[in-house]
Amino acid sequence: MPRSPEIKEKRASTFGSYRGGSGGESRRTKHRVVGCEDIAGHGSYLLGVNPKHKNKFLIKGKLDLDRQDFALTRVSAEPAINPSWWTVRNEIEQTYAKTGDFWLPSRNTTVTKVRLFGRAFLTIDYGEYRLIETTPPPASVRDSVIPLPNAIAGARVISQSLFAAQQEK
Repeated sequence: MPRSPEIKEKRASTFGSYRGGSGGESRRTKHRVVGCEDIAGHGSYLLGVNPKHKNKFLIKGKLDLDRQDFALTRVSAEPAINPSWWTVRNEIEQTYAKTGDFWLPSRNTTVTKVRLFGRAFLTIDYGEYRLIETTPPPASVRDSVIPLPNAIAGARVISQSLFAAQQEK
């Protein structure tokens, strides 16, 4: 089945041979410590990030990491290259807030300078998260759960027997 150029480019950026393997971001970007800062009562490490290869799916900019949790608290960046002829500049700022033990997205602001139409603003406020505490199931329930590969094989057997039963009718 033919694929669109966008899908081919995304696959190449994710799985492509230019990375030299199947590693993560460190193979695609260079990180360097820029400094330290206190933001909203939290100490942060500031990292500069630059792509090793020009690609519209990689970013260049600044990352803030919480000193205590080493969690990402803010991303201020732009794509390594413009994703479209229509855009001149894309500024992205994503902030994260701690909810319980987790750092979750709290706000995303994107300002795009569009070639013919001026500036476009997009803001996403994620609102308030509610974490639901669960208790682990009792041992009797845990032991009765079918491991995933066996569950898949069992589903195949059931679907084959259903198919065979429909053919007999």
